[in-house]
Amino acid sequence: MSTTVNGNAPSQRKPLRKIGLGVRRAAVLAMYGGYGVAAALWHSSQTHHSALLAVAAFAALAAAVACALAVFYRTGYFTWVFGPESGVDERQKAMRNLAYGYCYSIGFALVLLAVLYGEIASDAHWWLPNRNDAEWIFWGVMTVGLTLPSAMLAWVDQPPPDEE
Repeated sequence: MSTTVNGNAPSQRKPLRKIGLGVRRAAVLAMYGGYGVAAALWHSSQTHHSALLAVAAFAALAAAVACALAVFYRTGYFTWVFGPESGVDERQKAMRNLAYGYCYSIGFALVLLAVLYGEIASDAHWWLPNRNDAEWIFWGVMTVGLTLPSAMLAWVDQPPPDEE
């Protein structure tokens, strides 16, 4: 399907599939929450030596991946962030740049809180990650780093008034 970008240059991109704002927000929460639940269940399965908790951890991880696919593949927000410049129009570029700003602020706050917790936890003898926990934290940070701009777009984007 050929659409016109900026009124003059045709592009061969598909229009976004319409998924309601509430469904997109629920999928974003389920994606990040599912990963957190999977990590907590895996930690519990290691400390309690429970195969059932390990299976539940992988089921929660599969649900998180399914929600990520629903949010990013079905809506096209992932291509707004990582796609070529010619594939997005001016409104999408403006929304993407706004999402980048929010993500920078959120990322900075999370790093600051993590460093603060690490400093306090070592002195107060709170929980600190072991080798298995550190692997889940690494993959979680990488996942958040790669998906947060797209998740932010899915969270805040509204269709233009002429498409409603």
